[in-house]
Amino acid sequence: LLILGWLLFSFISENISTGTLSPTELLEDVTVLRRALEKYHPKLYWYTSKKEFDVGWDSLEAKIKQPMYEDQFFKLLLPVVAKVKCAHTLFYPSDNILSSGTRFPLDLKFIDDKAYIMSDSLNQNVPKGSELLSINGKSLNDIINLLLPTLEAQGGNSGWKYVILENDFQNYYYYVVEHSESFEIEYIDYITKQKVISKINGSSKEVLRNHWKNWYPEKDGPPLKLIFHDDPAVAMITIKSLFGGRYKQYNQDFEKLIGQYFTEIQGKGIQNLIVDIRGNEGGSGSVRKLFSYLKVKEINHSERNSYDKIKPAKHIYDGNVIVLTNRKSISAQERFVSIFKYYKMRYNHRRINIWLL
Repeated sequence: LLILGWLLFSFISENISTGTLSPTELLEDVTVLRRALEKYHPKLYWYTSKKEFDVGWDSLEAKIKQPMYEDQFFKLLLPVVAKVKCAHTLFYPSDNILSSGTRFPLDLKFIDDKAYIMSDSLNQNVPKGSELLSINGKSLNDIINLLLPTLEAQGGNSGWKYVILENDFQNYYYYVVEHSESFEIEYIDYITKQKVISKINGSSKEVLRNHWKNWYPEKDGPPLKLIFHDDPAVAMITIKSLFGGRYKQYNQDFEKLIGQYFTEIQGKGIQNLIVDIRGNEGGSGSVRKLFSYLKVKEINHSERNSYDKIKPAKHIYDGNVIVLTNRKSISAQERFVSIFKYYKMRYNHRRINIWLL
């Protein structure tokens, strides 16, 4: 997949101090946004046709009849920008919205469309791991149905939208659902398994207003790891990132380490290699060294695909390869999987299997 251009819009009105924006000012901002997307986005109509976009712009303009507060306007813009369905098209409000208001204080983990409470910024004794059922009388399902259409993801990938919510639920709840100083929550207590209704206070902590605050958890450690399992025939390479800066952060050299890993793997006679790229953060780092150990032969000079230009390693790994991936993927991880698929088809690699978990 192509890595699409990174577009970042932040609308800051000169008249924000007055509290509201006039219809004329709002429509001017819509025009600026539309022209920027149409002029600079490299693949604006990949997933949404121009006709559908035009209907969206017309519908948006029809809603602008009265003055609006900035946050009301931003809420209208979110689902229109989400139609681009590009994970690299980030769309944030002005500093005025980012720095104001209280946020829902709990971090969430989403598993099978359910939300589980992961942390409590105000120490309000909500048991970690409890399943969240509702907030201020709205069911979690209704809240998610409001939020998902406003989130950017490649091709509309719902898995990536849940990644956004795990990083940024507090902000999007504030942008789309409501502004509230406190929250009445219903949850299933992880310990007692009973339903509990509790009132918790909102938080004005800056960390909760940050976008992508849980992007690369410290617990993940170095992005590249080799693990030998109890079964002497199995090893696993975990690749958490393809971002060069992440490797520098942990003093790792991707190409050098991969070479060392395959030397160890072949020295131990490993016949089943698991490559785990679930939740990979993307990036643009080189992975040619990894694929050189899977390539079985040179291709003649007339081949044009860049994957065919990878020179095979001296000692090819000839065991089974199982690639673990998931829908929580973005950017280079998607391309990474596509190369594995290409290798499987191009070289008739029956020993390469891709599992979507």
